[in-house]
Amino acid sequence: MIKSLSPDHGVIDQIFLSVETIRERIDQAYNRICMDLPEINLEIHQTFQQASGTLDSLYAHGEIGVIENVVGDMEGSIRNLAFLIKPMRSHDVQVLETIELSYPNMESLLSMFEGSSICQDPDHDAGSLALKLAIERDNLVGIIQDALELENSLIEEAASIITDDARSVRCTLSSAIMILKDLVSRSNSMKEPILKIMSGLQAHDIVNQDITAISYGLQKMRSLRDIPGNRDDIMDAVLFQEQASSLSRDLISQLIKVLRKHGRELGREIGRIEDMVSRIKEDKDAVGEFLLMNRNGRSTFDLVISEVSAVFANIARKLDALRHLKESQQVQTDRLISLCDEFDQRISSGASLGGHREMLEAMSKTTFLFKSLAKMIKYGYGSLDLEEISERFAHEANAVKHELEEIKDLLMGSIRGIDTCAGRCTDAIKRFRADIDKLMMILDGNENIFDGLSSFAHSMGSMRDDISRQMSLDRREIFTQEFKDILSRLRNPHSNSLAAGEDHGLEDGLVLF
Repeated sequence: MIKSLSPDHGVIDQIFLSVETIRERIDQAYNRICMDLPEINLEIHQTFQQASGTLDSLYAHGEIGVIENVVGDMEGSIRNLAFLIKPMRSHDVQVLETIELSYPNMESLLSMFEGSSICQDPDHDAGSLALKLAIERDNLVGIIQDALELENSLIEEAASIITDDARSVRCTLSSAIMILKDLVSRSNSMKEPILKIMSGLQAHDIVNQDITAISYGLQKMRSLRDIPGNRDDIMDAVLFQEQASSLSRDLISQLIKVLRKHGRELGREIGRIEDMVSRIKEDKDAVGEFLLMNRNGRSTFDLVISEVSAVFANIARKLDALRHLKESQQVQTDRLISLCDEFDQRISSGASLGGHREMLEAMSKTTFLFKSLAKMIKYGYGSLDLEEISERFAHEANAVKHELEEIKDLLMGSIRGIDTCAGRCTDAIKRFRADIDKLMMILDGNENIFDGLSSFAHSMGSMRDDISRQMSLDRREIFTQEFKDILSRLRNPHSNSLAAGEDHGLEDGLVLF
């Protein structure tokens, strides 16, 4: 038995610990990326898929999206209102023209009663009744004129809303959608760096296998402090340690170069992702300002909803005012009919008119004209029609407001998802950078490993020469199969392809999106 084959085995212990520390740091850096990156990748995919789906529903070229629906509903409601008001206006214009036809007859009738007193009772005097009829007619004309003014205003406002307001709403909403669309399109650009990182992470397995080979060789050397056996066993142990220490030194040097190169590449791709996340955040903030808050405390989207609501509310007020005028018009019509009935009663009695046949004919014509006019008004458009129109319009206005709020909720959901996703990406990038920096730091200052292995190989070489002289043995071949296997792994490491810059199809079969 030869004891204490080499006084330098303590160096191997230290080198083994250093290699294991490097392995732990590599595992920490790569394992975290391996675990976090697929989750982030999936979250990016799902988040932007949701945002893309939101876009498809909100704004689709060649199709009717939600925005087109809500603007179309707004335009349709206003257009339908104008369609209903126009015949009402035409009817009122016709009524007003008919009333104007009564003016000559009424003026002639009033002139007949001037200075005449057919009845001593002033309340039932025919002249007084004719004057009342003229006054009630003028009141009715005033009501119809006010109604016409409102009807014209509603029709003009409807045209303005369709031409300007609806278009403005469409453009305003579409501008936010286009920002979001650009934001979603940026997600595609994140595929490439993520794919490269995911592909490059397979280098971890390759490096890890080589470190395992080094560690196994070092452990084997540590176990060879005392070697019982014959001279062949002793020579095998010495030859193995000489070659293993030299090969381990070279392989560690190669792995450090590979790791540094790969670390720089990881840092570059992580930087690309970081830059993309930063630009995505800028787009998100732009949409967020549109949707959330501005310096006035209200978002642009809130202002859009408020302005649309104000437009509908203004029209609703005019409709309500028009309905009240139609109710007044009905009351005024009833008054005219009552006066005409009173005239008819006096005409049918004929007692109070005496021989004024000319008056009788004039009064008959006037009452007939006003009764015909009353029928035109009574069976035309009234307050009941407007009440139904107002209720339908209010329902449509609420529906448009609800649709706008739903659009905002959809966009808000996408923005929150993108914000959360961008935040997670930023946090993960910070961790990745910190891990890579720590790994790069621990790879520096490894002269003790190289010096220790070189010194140990030199010692083993000297020992081999001494043993050869003592035992008249001069051989370089190792007989032990276990030693051969370890040396073969050290001599033909997996990282040779990485050191040579070969990919060997690392990206094949990776489906990230």
